[in-house]
Amino acid sequence: MASISPDLERVLTHSGWFPGRRIAIDHWSEATSRSGLQMFTAAREFLEEFGGLTLVPEVGEGQAFHAIPFTIDPTDDRCEEAWQVEDLEEHFPLRFFPVGMYGATVLLITDQGHLCLLFDGSLDCCGDSVAEALELLLLARRLPVHWGEQAPFRGWIIQAEVAKALNISASSDPTIVIAPAP
Repeated sequence: MASISPDLERVLTHSGWFPGRRIAIDHWSEATSRSGLQMFTAAREFLEEFGGLTLVPEVGEGQAFHAIPFTIDPTDDRCEEAWQVEDLEEHFPLRFFPVGMYGATVLLITDQGHLCLLFDGSLDCCGDSVAEALELLLLARRLPVHWGEQAPFRGWIIQAEVAKALNISASSDPTIVIAPAP
């Protein structure tokens, strides 16, 4: 992982992580493949470094939300729903892979290294890098960026700035609505 803040390193170390950590993940790769999910490089690297850990957040003053402990396990029964990933990949120019649960929310990694939360048809990005996302999830100093939500007509309403950054066009996909900037 790229350089991290001393605060994040302290929290990760207390959760059992150490620099250079690598574990075997073939069992997860095989299990998720049977469910129809194909692991890509960013997912593999993330799971090799953080897989199996229960990450316990730091609790303190001035946090943007109540952070909770979560375990990195892509075979958690609640996150193996391949249809959720397929639906996201139909509307976003990214690949997604579930890496665990954050409470009742599916924690996903994209092929570009974003960590996202998917809950009840709403997709939020925790960070553009693993370090940035883990800072958000474990230190809770800012809120995630809302990327979009499922629309009632089986499509997605995507935030304008996200659509621009990811080069998503409503004209290329009739199931997408671009939400105006607030």
